Amino acid sequence: MPNRLVSPDRLRAAFAGLAAVILATLQACSTVPDDAPAETTARGNPHRGDPQRIATGEAAYAQSCARCHGEDASKPGPAADLRLIGRYCGRLDDARLKQRCMLDADAFFLKSVEEGKVRLDIRHMPAWKGQLSIDQVWSIQAYVESRRK
Repeated sequence: MPNRLVSPDRLRAAFAGLAAVILATLQACSTVPDDAPAETTARGNPHRGDPQRIATGEAAYAQSCARCHGEDASKPGPAADLRLIGRYCGRLDDARLKQRCMLDADAFFLKSVEEGKVRLDIRHMPAWKGQLSIDQVWSIQAYVESRRK
């Protein structure tokens, strides 16, 4: 009986093909809100990795997000674990694909916070547009990303 295991070279080739399809899909189907500032699509979260913004984001997270998404963004609450948004992007080797992945994750985060979440006519998350500035949203995202394992 022949060995049915796939060789590492074939897995890498398949993954590269899949990555190309994902990149093309991300480019065609961006989740950037129509009214988002141009810098959202141009460079994504400007506060990523900034210690001062992470501290600001921690305070804003505690006030606006922790009740549903978990204290300190380290233990998921009843809502989604925000640390998972964009986590996969860090694993990508292709710099262009990685950048596009991060931009898409940033746009998804911003849109989710601003518009909230409604599924089957049930509001699962309130819309924070007008209550949190884009600057605060980026700071919250920077804080959440800093809490990843």
